[in-house]
Amino acid sequence: MSDDYPERLLTHYLGDRWCAPLGQRLCPVALPGDGGRVGHLVLAGPEDLGRARHRLKGGMAPPTRGSEAANRPVLPPTTGAPSAPLIEVVQGIVTMRIVMPGELAGHLLPYLARGWPCLLLATPAAALSAVQLVEALHRAHQTQGRLGLLYVEPEPEPGSSG
Repeated sequence: MSDDYPERLLTHYLGDRWCAPLGQRLCPVALPGDGGRVGHLVLAGPEDLGRARHRLKGGMAPPTRGSEAANRPVLPPTTGAPSAPLIEVVQGIVTMRIVMPGELAGHLLPYLARGWPCLLLATPAAALSAVQLVEALHRAHQTQGRLGLLYVEPEPEPGSSG
């Protein structure tokens, strides 16, 4: 793993670069390696989400053939596996909520290949695996201005009062 992961957790990825978040709410996250080091990530606020959607919509490729409906992303059925991201289209952007580390690339790459902007919303438990994937795609020049990564709080368990 790269030594700059603690820095990546303090930034968000938008389009084709890491940038400072607009919010300042920190959340502890376990870092890989020796002795259970703890770092922090910056949780996205409403302004961060709005900025990400605005930037990613600017990078959306027009449909290449057929009607817009024919090029609309086809969402996979929910598998119920804990590592499978929740995928939905929000404001024309394929949005993936990642709760646990898992095989994210297989879910993400088909959408990027078709030119759809994708926004990853990673919880603290999935943040490091999401950063690894985004960095690999960035180094391979595969994001093409259509990928975003923000860190979000996990949703409360049903029936919890928090």
